[in-house]
Amino acid sequence: MANTKHESLNTISVLAQHIHYYISGIKNAFLNNELNIRDKYSFDFQPMESQQEWDIFLHQFWSDTEALAVLIENMPEDNLSNDFIDKKFGTYLRNIDGMLEHSYYHLGQIVLIKKLIIK
Repeated sequence: MANTKHESLNTISVLAQHIHYYISGIKNAFLNNELNIRDKYSFDFQPMESQQEWDIFLHQFWSDTEALAVLIENMPEDNLSNDFIDKKFGTYLRNIDGMLEHSYYHLGQIVLIKKLIIK
């Protein structure tokens, strides 16, 4: 189902990888104080060829998501208003909020695509 194409829409797999790309990138920015993700690469993924690849991806997705949640939880509240890596990226709060909104947007797309595929 994750790789099922419906008309011109992205697949569930591609959208999940896209969400993970940003979660992983923000997590790494928290850890390394460098932002190495770029919008132009956020949909560049190899197709998943097997259930095993999908399961490995999901494990990494959940692991990175949990790690980012812990980093945010442990971050001093005063840091929320600090610049995120560089002033041009806005504050930590803006980036956390943006990442959450972005994830929910694409999760909504995944729900709708799943409904279209199953009908």
